[in-house]
Amino acid sequence: MGFTLTTPFHALCHFQAGLLTLTGGYPKRTEANAIDSDGTVIFSHGKLAGGSALTRRLCRKHGRPFLHVDLAKEVEPARVVSDWIRERDIKVLNVAGSRESKHPGIHDQVVEIIKRVLVGTGRAGTGQGDNVIRETVVPFLLAG
Repeated sequence: MGFTLTTPFHALCHFQAGLLTLTGGYPKRTEANAIDSDGTVIFSHGKLAGGSALTRRLCRKHGRPFLHVDLAKEVEPARVVSDWIRERDIKVLNVAGSRESKHPGIHDQVVEIIKRVLVGTGRAGTGQGDNVIRETVVPFLLAG
């Protein structure tokens, strides 16, 4: 059981069995995240560009499920993401999106959405094997 969180400013935190791994090589890391996860959610304000567009292309290339959430249009992003995770039984989620420098405030928006998703879908340690999420990811997000 693991959880991959790629923040909108493209710093990678991969939580697997309680281990935190920081890796380099942006395009390779992006591809590995798409492949290694059960699904990817990509947050933006408008059309995907740059690394976010690359993430979408790599998900398509490898036949991996993805969800693009346009925060400029979506009224209930946490509900949309929660429903998508539940419908696809996502266990390892790759979170990607626009850089904070290009879209000020997106980092805090996404962290708040992911907090709601984790708590609202029971992903915060209510099921068997969720200890990594409860003990590592939720405190990481709540501390922010």
